[in-house]
Amino acid sequence: MVIGLALRGHVEKSSTVSNTGNFKELCTLFAMNDKEFSDFLTEKLTIQVGLFKIVYLNYSVCERFIGFYDVSNGRGAEHISIEILSVLKKFGISDIPLVTRTYDGANVMSGSTSGVKTRIRDSHPEGIFIHCMAHKLNLVVTNTCRTIK
Repeated sequence: MVIGLALRGHVEKSSTVSNTGNFKELCTLFAMNDKEFSDFLTEKLTIQVGLFKIVYLNYSVCERFIGFYDVSNGRGAEHISIEILSVLKKFGISDIPLVTRTYDGANVMSGSTSGVKTRIRDSHPEGIFIHCMAHKLNLVVTNTCRTIK
């Protein structure tokens, strides 16, 4: 069952007295009432810590600027999506999972039914969409200034 419950808290420290996040709180609750789950949790957390260390030592996050591309011939979501996917293919990175994708708030980019966000998600479902914070800030400032007039 998916209920959209956030699995982390604001502060993820073992010494945090307040809410450590829904996932940790639920695990603690289950472990208090189920010895078998408590043993399983202790064993799995030990293995998980080792796995994270291995992943951390073997992989690193890498961001690279690829370039500017002219999309003036077709400014719709379909054309822009095709261009993005062809650039990924051109550089041989079309099969690498996209962890996150950031677009501005224009409907052509972030539209939920046929925007670039949705079209790229069809090819790369593993990545999450993050609305561009600079664009969000610009929208807030613009709307505030209109209200003040």
